[in-house]
Parts: sequence; C-alpha cells; structure tokens
Amino acid sequence: LDWEEALRTFNRLWDWVVACARQPDYPAQVKMLAQVRKECVKLAGSEQHFRWDDVIHRIRAGQGKQAAQMTAALVVLRAMEVINRFLLATGRMEELSRLTKVSLALALFRAEKGQFPDRLEALVPCYLPRLEPDLFSGQPPICRRTPRGYVLYSVGADGRDDGGRTHSDTPPGDDLALVMPPQ
Repeated sequence: LDWEEALRTFNRLWDWVVACARQPDYPAQVKMLAQVRKECVKLAGSEQHFRWDDVIHRIRAGQGKQAAQMTAALVVLRAMEVINRFLLATGRMEELSRLTKVSLALALFRAEKGQFPDRLEALVPCYLPRLEPDLFSGQPPICRRTPRGYVLYSVGADGRDDGGRTHSDTPPGDDLALVMPPQ
C-alpha cells in the first residue's frame, strides 16, 4: 500500500469535509458533503460493496496508488456518518439558540408595548441587532400567533414547514419550535 498516497488522499478529502462544516447553513453543508461522498464513492469503487479484499487485490496487482485511494476514501466515508449526525445536532442547537433570542426579544417587546409585534422584523434594531435566518431554510424564523401567545419555529433539517410540529407531536414533524406560553 502506498501510505503517502493514502495520507495525501485522506488529507485532501478531510480538508473538504472541514470546508463543509464551515458552510453558513445546513443545506449548504449537506450539498457539499454530498459532493465529498460522491468523490469518496468514486475512489472506493462503491460504498455498500467495499471489501478489503479489493484493496489487497489491487496491491498484489501493483496498483498501490489506487489501493491507497480506496483505503483513504473508505475511512472518510465512515467518518462522514458521524460528521453528518454532528452537523445536524449542532445545527439544531444553534437554531434553538437563535429562536430563544427571538423569544426573549418578543417578551421584552410585549413587556414594553403591551402586545406582541405583528411581524418579527419589528424587533430590529431595538430588541435584536438583526433577525438571524433559519439555518435550515435561510429564511426568517416563522412566528404564528395563538390565542394565548405564539409558536416560534424553524422548519428543521428536512426544510419542510410542518406548521411548528416537532418530533414529540402527533403527527410528528421535523420543526424546531418554542411555544409561548408553554403548554
């Protein structure tokens, strides 16, 4: 096995994975990771049917460089499973933090004005420096008034507006939601 080629290939692919994690929102991360996955599958031959016997066969056939690239690609593919989960979890935590800031701004607005604003944009610049976009859609968070308060939510990783339904609702949705007052 050409270990220098394996490390060179791994570093190239891993730098690409790191660049994915630095993308500003989850859809951009997912799109870029799909490109990395495609390159890894191309180098590995197949993600589902990869066998170490194929690497050994290439080494015996004098194809050490190709065997090294296959090995590096497989390692990155396996790591990407964890990276995908990590990016989703950190994206969800970041989005919940953003929603919490908007919720606090809504509470301050209501305390000072006696009612909630008609639009979230009314919170800027007095209560929020800017209205951060939903990490999953790139659009502003959604705020739906209720008889007693509001539901403030993000569309979640699937990018679909489930009307503020979360995993714990029936039927379940993928949205991240803050319900005020809590039910």
